[in-house]
Amino acid sequence: DQAGLKPGDVILNYADKQLFNSNELQKATTLGVRGEYVNVTVVRNGQVINLWLPRGPLGVRLSSARLQP
Repeated sequence: DQAGLKPGDVILNYADKQLFNSNELQKATTLGVRGEYVNVTVVRNGQVINLWLPRGPLGVRLSSARLQP
């Protein structure tokens, strides 16, 4: 909640890199300079939203789901 993520958000990109699974997201949060702000693209309630979050652990519980392209 502090980072701006909400339950049900689907993370598409982290630091402008497309993600395909939760392992890629976990790895991406550890790359670069911790605390630098990165663009995170999410789908929330059918809308694409860009958030600027500090790089590092997101403090969220991850689940995965397959979505149709």
